[in-house]
Amino acid sequence: MEEWRSRRQPLDPKKPKEDARKQKQRRPCLVLLTLVLAASTAAVLWRCRGEPLLVAWRLSLPLCLASFLWASSLSVTTRPCAVFVHVSYGVLLACAADSLVSPNEGVVVAHLATHFAAGLVGYALAERRSARAPRYKEMIEEPALATGNQAVQFILVYA
Repeated sequence: MEEWRSRRQPLDPKKPKEDARKQKQRRPCLVLLTLVLAASTAAVLWRCRGEPLLVAWRLSLPLCLASFLWASSLSVTTRPCAVFVHVSYGVLLACAADSLVSPNEGVVVAHLATHFAAGLVGYALAERRSARAPRYKEMIEEPALATGNQAVQFILVYA
């Protein structure tokens, strides 16, 4: 029962048009979010000159938010609430390290949480591509058994 709550149904190979339509609707919003994040990075760097800890804090939290949105939209089987839990652990740990240990350790943990969130986006992207792989395997034609020079050409072309 617990697995049912934390997993999505994989993409239905019989309905590729609906999946493509949903993805096309999400794409402009995510691209706009990424552009706003890139613009805000320049603004944060300009505003917080001479305070590297403040720059790291102000950049890591929006990056974690953007990574959460990208990972939740790209993931095939993981639900957005599970992705939120995975990303929020790092942010909460960074806040706790900042207040309980020292601001330097809090910034290091926030930086590592950003890397973890980016890795989660990479995992979601790989998961989506592997879910599409069976459809692409059907499109590739396997050549008949070849001998000699034809086999070498096949290896050079498809390797």
